[in-house]
Amino acid sequence: MYKWAKVFVFLLCVLKYLACLCVIVLETTIQIINICWCMVNITRQDFLLQFFGLGF
Repeated sequence: MYKWAKVFVFLLCVLKYLACLCVIVLETTIQIINICWCMVNITRQDFLLQFFGLGF
């Protein structure tokens, strides 16, 4: 019985660690997407500015 309790606690710790890892990966991915989206928007604005001579 005691052995199973140890295994259960170990599994809980592993799950907690994996959950933290997933959150970190998710937040990093969202930040990277935001940065890329900003780059695309800036590039598009520059393109419109040069192409049409308008300040969108």
